[in-house]
Amino acid sequence: MAIRREVTPIILTGVVLMVVGITALIVTCLSVGERGFHLAVVAILTTSGPLFARVFEGIVRRAQIKGGLARDGLEAEDEVLIARTAPLVMPVVGAMFAYSVMM
Repeated sequence: MAIRREVTPIILTGVVLMVVGITALIVTCLSVGERGFHLAVVAILTTSGPLFARVFEGIVRRAQIKGGLARDGLEAEDEVLIARTAPLVMPVVGAMFAYSVMM
């Protein structure tokens, strides 16, 4: 899996922001003791993964276009693959968190 130097900061920043966002939602949820808030956080985590995947993919494709990089090689496909799959961790985390909160 090859990722070009020009796109690496965008991918890393996006992944770090997602991890920080998920962590902030979970910490906030655990600090608030209301079941309604728990359900809202679980709903956000379990349903927003595909939306973030499409947005993140668009950001990576835009960076490829702006940087004048080739978009028909294996590197471009690897970058888009990461951009599509990294946000799909959110529903998995949401389901595991829902299980831990409700049990």
